[in-house]
Amino acid sequence: MFLIVTGGEHPGRGLLAERASRAAYIIAADRGGEYCLDAGVMPHLIVGDMDSLDEASAARLAGSGAEVRRFSHDKDRTDTEIALDEAILKGATRVEILGALGGRIDHTLANLHLLRTALQHGVEARIVTET
Repeated sequence: MFLIVTGGEHPGRGLLAERASRAAYIIAADRGGEYCLDAGVMPHLIVGDMDSLDEASAARLAGSGAEVRRFSHDKDRTDTEIALDEAILKGATRVEILGALGGRIDHTLANLHLLRTALQHGVEARIVTET
């Protein structure tokens, strides 16, 4: 299972740590990297325009061995969409997304739409919350 941690509502330390312990590969989308640090989870890859992940946190993640890929603020995809694209490129067949709800309604709706995108690529995907 691939785990994507994105920057909507904080998924909760316990849930994030539990799901990360079962993940083969962890991708943080922007602020999701901060959520990972908060839960003591080290992602393999951080993607996004880094508008909501501070430089110190990005440096800590990179220093722990995570690959950090910065994208322009002028992009046509959300950070979570980039994370899903990376998971698909890396051969994911199952993806769980944490932190995909709450916050901005446009991002929440975009994240819900990503479930269809995953399905179109033959990837089982779900958004997971504490409730």
